[in-house]
Amino acid sequence: METDRHNFSQAKRLFHGRAYYAPAHDSKRGVEMTPLYLFSCVPEAPDADGICETQAVGDGGAGGTAIINGALASNGVAEFDVPRNVVAAWTGTAVITIEGEDEYGARVVEQSASGTSHTGQKAFKRVTRITTSAAVTGFTAGTGSAIGFPYRVDAGGFFMASLDGNADAGTFAPAVTAAPSATTGDVRGTYTPDGTLDGSARLAALFKIADPTTKEGAYGVDQYGG
Repeated sequence: METDRHNFSQAKRLFHGRAYYAPAHDSKRGVEMTPLYLFSCVPEAPDADGICETQAVGDGGAGGTAIINGALASNGVAEFDVPRNVVAAWTGTAVITIEGEDEYGARVVEQSASGTSHTGQKAFKRVTRITTSAAVTGFTAGTGSAIGFPYRVDAGGFFMASLDGNADAGTFAPAVTAAPSATTGDVRGTYTPDGTLDGSARLAALFKIADPTTKEGAYGVDQYGG
């Protein structure tokens, strides 16, 4: 139980200082303060078969359920170091469906396009089930490099990132703000570093939480499947 936590304000906009300029802010003193959140973690290297090691799934042309048996799996559940996307590859055209949870325990469902590989957009903390629409061989599933945020970050939010202490020009995917589907992105947003994740390089990102006054503004709309 946290004993040193306090909310200093529930206001949507905060101001500080004694600066005064009559045309600004209804002639009230101060300048607007915009809180920024510093996200920091040390992600492990991506593990392409950390969820499912190479296997055949399904039989006689019909799809089936993959065995979750990779290095990240325990008792049929794969759990990740940090919320991140799922990648998969297989032989034979199929659609795969991934089921699991985000870092807050909400159920997440993601579906691939019809094909032979998948690079997910949603940030899973754990994967509990993967199914295929048709029988496939050489199936593997694991973790990618897209790291999920704990709070919602919109396209217009201030954002910058570093990896191992150096500026990183990776790919920022803003939060999906409409009702998500199995094929849309993450409800809080993700960042894929340009540099290499290796279990020792620290990823840091500075951003503005979309709206800390509401659940949807702070944590995103409800997950698809939740």
